[in-house]
Amino acid sequence: MRFQTTKYFIKEACINFKRAGVMSYASIGIITVTLFVLSLFLLFTTNLKGVADLVVKRTSILVYLKDRISQQQIIEFEKTISEMEQVSEVVYISKQDALKKFKENLGENKDILDNLPSNPLPNYLEIKVKRSNFVWEELKKIAQELEKSDLVTEVDYGQRVVNILDKITYGLMIIIIGITIVLGLVTLIIISNTIGLGLFAREEEIAIMKLVGATNWFIRCPALIEGLLQGLISGGMAIGLLWLLYKFIVVKLSTADALFQLIPIKFIPLEFISGILLTSILSGCLGSFLSLHYFLKHK
Repeated sequence: MRFQTTKYFIKEACINFKRAGVMSYASIGIITVTLFVLSLFLLFTTNLKGVADLVVKRTSILVYLKDRISQQQIIEFEKTISEMEQVSEVVYISKQDALKKFKENLGENKDILDNLPSNPLPNYLEIKVKRSNFVWEELKKIAQELEKSDLVTEVDYGQRVVNILDKITYGLMIIIIGITIVLGLVTLIIISNTIGLGLFAREEEIAIMKLVGATNWFIRCPALIEGLLQGLISGGMAIGLLWLLYKFIVVKLSTADALFQLIPIKFIPLEFISGILLTSILSGCLGSFLSLHYFLKHK
């Protein structure tokens, strides 16, 4: 009996979906576009975080040393750093070597440094970290530990770049939350209006069903399934469009441009895909429920 009832609900939902015609397709189209915009932001945020992780993994920690320290102190400090768990290599760069490297980087303009009264560059240690499963917080922790030493004037670990990327990512997440709320309301309104029009078109049919003893939930179920179908189709199409964009545009760019080859471009993770589909389904069901609630209350 329950199977027959469920089969009836699904059949009625499909009939109502077809009966709505252009309105159903327009509703799905608009919801698909809104969800696609949301998924685009999620894709951008996912890859921005990947860029931040790549910056961290390619970053070396530069520890600038004070001038008046002995060579023995430098050796002992270097040995202490080498014993840290996440450190793979420590390279000592003298101020003479630093100036020589700086001149090489200047190329044809290196002559501007010839009239310097003294070498302004400090001695420093370049610390290379182990790359496997290394994260920004561990890099930051090592740098903060090194800053406590009396031999150190400054520690540079690319924090400015990563902080900027973190701020952009945080800003995007706020935008995504705002967009999700707005798009959720838009989805509710569109589905509610679409199903509401269908209900008003079936007003006499629903009235007859009520007369012969049909409960409110018996009337609600087909419309709820209809809203679920609209949400599921819209969410699936939005993910499909995003995949096509990723597959045929982004991936092609990554194979054509040397810059993109350095950055691991990823598709949105499974939890984001599940979230988009779940949001679209819940919005569809809720939109149907609100429309039905209003209709049954007033009719």
